[in-house]
Parts: sequence; C-alpha cells; structure tokens
Amino acid sequence: MSQKLDSLSKILLATGAINYMAASIDSVNEQIKMMKPTYKKAVPDLDFDEVHGEGIKARDELLAEVVADLAPILEKMGNLINGQDAICAIDEYITAPAFNVILHGHDDTEGDFDNL
Repeated sequence: MSQKLDSLSKILLATGAINYMAASIDSVNEQIKMMKPTYKKAVPDLDFDEVHGEGIKARDELLAEVVADLAPILEKMGNLINGQDAICAIDEYITAPAFNVILHGHDDTEGDFDNL
C-alpha cells in the first residue's frame, strides 16, 4: 500500500531545500566577492564589477524576492494559530524574531533588539 507524505513532512522538506539553496546562492556571491582582489591583479584590464556585478545583483534580488514570498506564509500560519487561541508564550518567543524581521522589516543592525 502506498503512502503519501503529510503536510508537515512536505513543509520540512521544502524549508530544508530552501535553506540549502539559499546558503548555496549566498555562498556563490561571497566566493565571487572574495576573488575580487586576486581577479584585479590577474586580469587588470577587465572590470570585476562589470563582469560579475550583474550576477551578484541578480542572485541578491532573487533571495530578496524569496524573503518577500515568505511573509504571507508566516502571516497565514500565524493567523491560524492566533485565531485558534492556540498560541502560548514559547510560540511567541520562538516566532517573534522571524515575524519582526520578515513581516515588520526590523532588520536594522543599528536598532534596539532587546525586545524581540
């Protein structure tokens, strides 16, 4: 008899893949940026930013789009939990940082984060 994955398993599978892909994309950008001094010495006639800048920018923009796509998912799940009065103190403590950053844009490193 065949079985299908339940929704929780699918969410865990998807979020694990998102974590992996986001880390890979960010890692590519960071590796390219680290090559800049060596690249300038090895190929002084080519502009590093001209050659690699668009790729870095495109990957950064894709990651920003994914963050924006996550906001409604967080909001939908949070609304369900809140609507059922099923939220407890530990739920708020664990989810507050994600909600504050993704939904409310509180990701300024100069800000006061004592109240997250």
